[in-house]
Amino acid sequence: MIPDFAKVLSDYIHEKNVNVYSMAQFCDLDRSTMYKFINGKRRPSSISLVRKMADFMLLTPAEYQLLSEAYRISLVGPEIYFRRKYIWKFLQNPGKYISALPVNFTKTGAHSTPPPLAEMTVLDGQSQITNCMFEILAQEAQEEQGKIQIFMDPDFSSIIDYLASLGCRNHSLQIEHIFCMDNTQQLMDNGQNYNLYCLEQILPLYTCGCLYNAYYFYDTMFTRKNTLEIFSVMLITSRYALLFTRDRSQGILFGNRASVQLYRNIFERFYPSVSSFADKVTDVISQIQRLISFDFGEKDIYIFQPLPCLTYCLPEEFLDRYLYPDLPGREHVLGMLSDFIRRTKDSFSERRPYFLFTEQGVRDFLETGRVPDYPDYVYAPFSIRDRMFLIQEIMKKCLPQQLCMLKKNYFYSNRSISIFSSPHSGYLFLPVCNEADSCEQIYLDITESHLVSSFYDFLLYLKENFCYSPDETGKVLRRILQEFHTRV
Repeated sequence: MIPDFAKVLSDYIHEKNVNVYSMAQFCDLDRSTMYKFINGKRRPSSISLVRKMADFMLLTPAEYQLLSEAYRISLVGPEIYFRRKYIWKFLQNPGKYISALPVNFTKTGAHSTPPPLAEMTVLDGQSQITNCMFEILAQEAQEEQGKIQIFMDPDFSSIIDYLASLGCRNHSLQIEHIFCMDNTQQLMDNGQNYNLYCLEQILPLYTCGCLYNAYYFYDTMFTRKNTLEIFSVMLITSRYALLFTRDRSQGILFGNRASVQLYRNIFERFYPSVSSFADKVTDVISQIQRLISFDFGEKDIYIFQPLPCLTYCLPEEFLDRYLYPDLPGREHVLGMLSDFIRRTKDSFSERRPYFLFTEQGVRDFLETGRVPDYPDYVYAPFSIRDRMFLIQEIMKKCLPQQLCMLKKNYFYSNRSISIFSSPHSGYLFLPVCNEADSCEQIYLDITESHLVSSFYDFLLYLKENFCYSPDETGKVLRRILQEFHTRV
């Protein structure tokens, strides 16, 4: 239930037998203004005033948290408030998404006994359906060119996690996934935004290493889930087609070739009616090609990452200096990077993007000489002199208001999720940790318009509420450089 500020305040006043006149005096207000707060006709002018009211009522920390959250919801509305809160938590907990090994992955966990090859098998109950599903998925994952097609909403967490585990074992496994996204702004019961929840659920499938492609269509999710559906989930492998209800109480397994082909044809007829959820790019050549072709034509660009985009000020001679001599296709990579740097400088000089970054991200770069944008296997670490030079250069080339340093290290600096966003386009950048504990970069080009606007709004919110002023940012950067200057 979404808390209403006036109701929460009124309830506390009655529960604690608070004298409204005395509280108004304590808060330097007249009694009529306080009653307007209680009746929902006005809201307090600041969170500090809410804190004063809480102090007078002797609220516990949990009670104050509820009152302050209700106040913040009243400022922007529940949809925007919970959307921002969800993205904040999403960015603060990257471990689930940047590890190529899901938490539940075990090398001995594969099912080895396939279901009997029957024309049709009726399945009754969650246990029977779940065991059957895991068995046919595990069997398909053992195929050299295994392919799984699944029509299923992302809120089946156990199935998503199991598919990600299988994808870790077999990177040639192909998974085609069609699901529904909500076309309303209605919140889930726990306050979550459903479309952001979908992104969070399927990210492990993008990062586990398999060939995962997701497609979506729109519907009114919260009405749709309450309608009568016979079989809402369809799962197809090379040998089986499994259909079952949302609650996994009833299902049918088809094992004959004609039935499997029938349902595969039905699944593939959906493709013209659905949209690609995101475009995944993993190898460095493809990453550079994608970034070169990315449309920087818009203004109001926000780039959120631990370190400001140093490509903007990178001298081209650094490429030959730091690219590893034995890098495969070195000359080709060198040419593409040179082209990308020139385009980035031209584009950013004209459009002046905002760089949202952290103090720890700058310190990590000065300590390691590593830029998160590029894989470690491509280049040698920059020298300490060149690290300092690059920070000085971006301070020179950017207008002061472009550099937006967060006041605290709210988010992980190393191996964190980065966001590029404009009003109409965006991508996520994920440094994914593999079994060898090395990092692989994944660019996830987000195409769904609601997610694009959600990330754009969140970065604007960060810039306006959690960053130093331009003067303060400059002072912090100069102080950091002075500290590292003593090491040269």
